[in-house]
Parts: sequence; structure tokens; C-alpha cells
Amino acid sequence: NTNGGTRKSSKFAVDGELLEVSSPMPNPYVFGDDLYFITGVPRVVYRVNTATLALEMSDYEVENQYQTEDGTVFANRIENGMSRLYVRTAQGEEKLFSGEDESVISPHYTNAYVFYQAFKLDGKEGQYDKLYLYRVDLDGKNKVLVKEMLVAEMSGDIMYDNEHVYLPLNESAYYKINKETLE
Repeated sequence: NTNGGTRKSSKFAVDGELLEVSSPMPNPYVFGDDLYFITGVPRVVYRVNTATLALEMSDYEVENQYQTEDGTVFANRIENGMSRLYVRTAQGEEKLFSGEDESVISPHYTNAYVFYQAFKLDGKEGQYDKLYLYRVDLDGKNKVLVKEMLVAEMSGDIMYDNEHVYLPLNESAYYKINKETLE
């Protein structure tokens, strides 16, 4: 519980296999009061039932969700092998937030912006040699290309803190970009 009491634990099984020994390692995320695990290839999303601690199959296309302070919900969905970013307003309207030709990875949210990385896709053929980092206002306006990167030159994942975005150049060097000024 949020007050630190009533701790429960469980070992989850998926198709008879414990999640802790499944490959690849399950990726957890929290949305609302629910805990989700993403596991397997193809990716499958499970929700933890808080009463029984059992795993329940979730909307398998939802890869990640985030809710802003005003009730707007962002959801990563897998469609035809592409990861798309959708937005659902507090009024229930849902629309594509990312571009039609983008396969989105690792969205990051602030109080004012959505940062996301994307590969550009041309029909069914993707261009996976370049990765594009964008910043977009929460309302979907003012989309700015922050940086275009060659995947072969990246040495790790893009990271974020409260003020900056860090783009890996090698194992010990990063581009440090201010989230507001983009300098």
C-alpha cells in the first residue's frame, strides 16, 4: 500500500514458465493503480490482479501508457509491426500523436512536452540506420526535430533527467541537450 503497509509478493507464471526465468527479462510499468509486465517475442502485456497477484492478459497492443496531470493519456501501441504513439484526451477522443511514417521507441514525458525517438518507415520497408529524436508540445503542436542520429554511432540508450536529454556518443561521452532551449 502507499502507506508502506500490507506487503504482498508472488512469483508470476506465464504459460507455465516463471517470469523471472523467461527471456527476455519482463519490462514493468505502472499506469493508474495497476502494474503491468511486458514480456516475450512477440511482446505480450500482462496486468497484475491486485487481489490475487495473478497475471491477466492485457490489451496486447498497448506497450506503455502515461497520464498527464490534466487527464490526457498517451499510449504506445503496436500496429503492423510499428510502434505508434496515440493520445486520448480527458473527453475520450483518441488520435495518432506520432507521424504516420514513424515507429516510436522510448517516449518520455514532461509537464510541457513529449520527447520520443522514431525510425522513419517508407511503406513496409523501414530505415533502421537513423534514429530521430523529436520534442512535441503535449497538445501535439510545435514538433521539433532535436537530433538525427546514426544508430551505428550510438553506444547506448538516450537518457533523461529533469532538465536535460543525454545522447550517447560512446561509453563515456554524451551530447547534453537542454529540454527547454534544445541547446
